[in-house]
Amino acid sequence: MPTTEAAWWTPTMSVIVVVAVTVIICLMALYTIYCYRKSMPQD
Repeated sequence: MPTTEAAWWTPTMSVIVVVAVTVIICLMALYTIYCYRKSMPQD
């Protein structure tokens, strides 16, 4: 039943993609902040 499998796989794939994109954006933001603070140290 390819139809049933596709119907089950599509929502799961969407959730995985959303989570992955969110994690990547958060990591990029943290890395940018880290580099910014490292290039401009303010103790």
